[in-house]
Amino acid sequence: MLIGQILNSQATLNNYILLGSLNFVPGEGVTLVVKIINSQLGIRYVVDNQAATVKFIFNKSNNATEEIAGTFMTDDRSIVSAELSSTITEEILGGNFTMEIDVQGNGNEIKKVFVESGLTRNLIGEC
Repeated sequence: MLIGQILNSQATLNNYILLGSLNFVPGEGVTLVVKIINSQLGIRYVVDNQAATVKFIFNKSNNATEEIAGTFMTDDRSIVSAELSSTITEEILGGNFTMEIDVQGNGNEIKKVFVESGLTRNLIGEC
């Protein structure tokens, strides 16, 4: 099983901080960075195919989902990132989310990545 670990937004090859969860304020843009781990082997999962693509899938408050294209880090393809706009952070819920890696870039081999409690929605001024 593949799992994701939340990293700091300035993560680089072998220079990052494991955050556990990314705190975000609804209506403010944020950079989400995730390291992909093979949980059964306890090692990072490196996507070596340059044609591979990744997308982040978030639950929204209206019971729909939001899909955002991600980008693999050039120096370490076990790390992916996505820019969440202010509109997206207004609509998505905190907590768990998933990612899908299209390993070949053609839809033939899709790997799921689970991120448990990866987002924490700060409810500033809301009750």
